[in-house]
Amino acid sequence: MMKGRQIENRGYTLIEILITIAMIAILLTLVIPGYRNFILNNQRASVMTELMNSLQFARSEAVTRGAPLTVCRSNTPSAAAPACLGGAGWETGWLVFLDVNGDGDIDAGEAVVRVRESLPANTTLRGMNQVVFQPAGTTANTGNLTYCDNRGISQGRRINVVAGGQLQLGAAVGSCI
Repeated sequence: MMKGRQIENRGYTLIEILITIAMIAILLTLVIPGYRNFILNNQRASVMTELMNSLQFARSEAVTRGAPLTVCRSNTPSAAAPACLGGAGWETGWLVFLDVNGDGDIDAGEAVVRVRESLPANTTLRGMNQVVFQPAGTTANTGNLTYCDNRGISQGRRINVVAGGQLQLGAAVGSCI
């Protein structure tokens, strides 16, 4: 009697591999847009939390030290001699410094107490030139700071600075420019 050989299946067929690849491709097209939004939302939350913390820190330190503290945008936040910057945006970073004479500029003897480097690419942070907190924790300059990414104003956030020195975080309105 002749014994037949048994053939063992030791792999996948081409059809099985192609079906698996097609299923993975379909799943990725559904997941990637949501993941992108997840990343952008976390990036936005991180920047806004850091800015809010810097502003609250400046207010608290102004009261503690009994001297004005200023938060200003800067294009040289990590330089040996950082300076406040005029212009449109805070994307290049910001400084918190002890502003003894209250002039809004970093002068000799005025210490920089907190630094934030530049924001992630494709983001904007626009609004007030600077925020000066007085020793009572109040601020004379009011306005807002609006953060946007490449999704536009609909996904933006805004911090309102009111006269009493309070800070309010909310949805952005207007434009990202």
